[in-house]
This record gives sequence, structure tokens and C-alpha cells, in this order.
Amino acid sequence: MILEWLPGRRLTELDLSSAAEAQMLRQVGQALAAVHGLTAERYGYLGAHRPMAPQPDWASAFTVMWSALLKQQSVRLALPVLSL
Repeated sequence: MILEWLPGRRLTELDLSSAAEAQMLRQVGQALAAVHGLTAERYGYLGAHRPMAPQPDWASAFTVMWSALLKQQSVRLALPVLSL
């Protein structure tokens, strides 16, 4: 998903040597490891739009997001709202 927003060409479009491809994949792995190393004190949608209050842990944030999605779809489809 992230790569769709980055400039460049697909790996399959390049004619890289095995060594160059391995080096490129190491760099991608390092960047991905850095992203996965990011932490936060609160979880959820933390942008300026604030569709939900930040939660103290990921499980709580996911429950709030999933519940909102179920409620939205229930309204759209005129189904009873399920409570988690």
C-alpha cells in the first residue's frame, strides 16, 4: 500500500543483478523495520480529523473502529446493530 504512493518503477520492470537486487531488498527491509519500530502512547486515528477518541491500546482502538464500521454498515443496510 505504501509503495503505491512512492515514485519509481516496479522491481519486475528493472534489470538488476542479483547483488543489486539483494542490496535493494535489504534497504526496503531496513525501512520497513523502522516503520514497525514506531510507537505511540495512544492508538486509533490520530490525525486532525479525529473520527474517534485515541485509545490506550491497540485492542481498544480496533474494537472502537470495528464497532463504528458495524454500526455504519447496519444503518446502510437497515440491519440490527450488533454490540461487541
